[in-house]
Order: sequence, then C-alpha cells, then structure tokens
Amino acid sequence: MYQPEAFGSAGGGPAGGRGGGRIWLNITGMIHIDGTLSADGAAAGSHSHGGGGGSGGSIWLHTNIFSGDGVVSANGGRGAPNGNGGGGAGGRIAVYMEKNITFG
Repeated sequence: MYQPEAFGSAGGGPAGGRGGGRIWLNITGMIHIDGTLSADGAAAGSHSHGGGGGSGGSIWLHTNIFSGDGVVSANGGRGAPNGNGGGGAGGRIAVYMEKNITFG
C-alpha cells in the first residue's frame, strides 16, 4: 500500500479489459504534471458479452517538490456495455514529497 508496484490484472470473461501498468518516478528536483499521468485499466471490449474491466495499476512518486494542475490516476476500466460485466477495481497511488505546490 505504501510502496505500490503491482500491475493491474485483466478483466475476466471474453474480451476483458487489460490491466493498468506501473509507474515509478524518483525525481530529486521537481515533478511537474500539467497533463495526465495514468495507470488506468482498460474497458472491456465493445462486443464483449460479460467481459469485465481491467483493474488499475500502480503509481509511486518520490520527489522534493510536487507541482502542476494535472491528473494522476489508476482507475479501473468499465465493464462490458451490455451490463453483464463489472468494472475493474482501482489501483494504488503513493506520492512522497517535501513540498506540495499544486495549483488545483
């Protein structure tokens, strides 16, 4: 939980979504995120009959200064659109910093 490093797992059933990846950043200066840093799981296939969404992966950030107005996410993917597949579970995110100067 405090040092997440696992990949997300794939969703079950036919055409289940892929699991999220893993990201580890150890930056001595500053991490500045104005975009999206994502380890999200993928949604089940659109023609899937009961496929589940992939679970989110993991993001572990270690820095002196954390800044920006971006998004850091490890969400689970959506289940099959026909309603028979469940969504994937969320992943884990840990951020260790000395100073937080985010804008949002």
